[in-house]
Amino acid sequence: MGFSTMSSMAALSLTLRASKLNTQNSLLTRAIIPTTVNIHLIGNNIFIMAMMSLLTFGYNLPTFDHYFVFAFFLLPLNLLWQQCS
Repeated sequence: MGFSTMSSMAALSLTLRASKLNTQNSLLTRAIIPTTVNIHLIGNNIFIMAMMSLLTFGYNLPTFDHYFVFAFFLLPLNLLWQQCS
């Protein structure tokens, strides 16, 4: 399962049922929906994805100073994104 919260997991069965009724390829939706159930919370998951990318391509993990600068710029963007949606 993707990065999930309990609320998304509670709605997952209803989402799968609705996708089965409204799509032609229910096999594809059964594969994609559980793995991407909470990807809309990209502001919360971007740090995890960034760390996975760094480690996958052989880069060192950032120091606390680098993380602080990253978080300093990410927080206002995340708040702005939430206000726009």
